[in-house]
Amino acid sequence: MAFVIAWLMNVVSAVPGVNSITNLTWFGVGQWQLNVFGFFCMAMFGAIYHIVPRIMGMEWPCAKSVRRHYWLAALGIILIVAPLVVGGVVEGFNWANVKMSNVDVAKNALNFLRVSTLGELLILLGNLMLLGNLIGLSVRYYKLHFVPVYRDAIAEVKP
Repeated sequence: MAFVIAWLMNVVSAVPGVNSITNLTWFGVGQWQLNVFGFFCMAMFGAIYHIVPRIMGMEWPCAKSVRRHYWLAALGIILIVAPLVVGGVVEGFNWANVKMSNVDVAKNALNFLRVSTLGELLILLGNLMLLGNLIGLSVRYYKLHFVPVYRDAIAEVKP
């Protein structure tokens, strides 16, 4: 869905009347974030959660964190993209208003950026959950496969 929405945003922003408002505003950044986080990163997270347990031959240490990571990332993406897109449109109209100074336009954009920062923090929290799961899986794999081999090698060396 993120890819389709970002594509539709690209098509709409190509219209000259819309482009005159959204060009060089936070709208383009929001669209890019939707492509990167909403499409690419979510697809990569799905691939990681699907492939890594099969390669390691064991399940995730905390299966609940997989679903939590998904929802934190999805909510984070919404909190990043929506304020940037809306803020970009508002910023475009503010730039068109000759009575507003550059400082006032920048001040008005700050509130949208603050909300998008909350989205980035949610994505960070979800990614930390993925990291914790990967570390836990690696430790379990090490204990299961390497520790017994090491013990056997040491037992053969001792007289």
